[in-house]
Amino acid sequence: METEDQGAAKGLVDIHAHGQEPDDLITAIDKFQSEVIGGGCSIDSPLRELITTVYQSFQYQEYLMETSKYPLNDIHTMEHNRIMSSMVHAMTRFEEGDLTMGQIIERLRVMFRVHAENFDVVLFDYFRKKYSS
Repeated sequence: METEDQGAAKGLVDIHAHGQEPDDLITAIDKFQSEVIGGGCSIDSPLRELITTVYQSFQYQEYLMETSKYPLNDIHTMEHNRIMSSMVHAMTRFEEGDLTMGQIIERLRVMFRVHAENFDVVLFDYFRKKYSS
C-alpha cells in the first residue's frame, strides 16, 4: 500500500518528467517581474510573495527528502539555504543601489535553473528509482 509521502514523491517525479519543475519557480519570477517592472509598483509585496513561494517549494522538497530518507538531503537542503540567503542579499544590494531589478531577476533565473539541473534532477531520479511501480 502506498503512503501519502510515496504518492507525493511519485507526483513530483511525474511533474518533473513533464518539464513542469522548476518552472514553478521561474513562473514566480515572471510574476514578480511583471508586477514590479511592468506594473510599476513597489517591490515589497511582490518580493514577499516571491520569497514565500520559493520558501514553500523548498520546504515541501525538504519534507519529501526527509521522509523518503534521501541520502543527499543535507547537501540539497544546504543549497536551498544558500539560495534563500542569496535572494535576501540580492534584495539588500538592490535597496542599496548596487543592483538593478533586471540584474536580480536574471540572477534568480540562472540560480534556479542551475539548482534544478544540478540538484533537482538527482533528487527526482532518486524518487523515480525508489518509487517506480
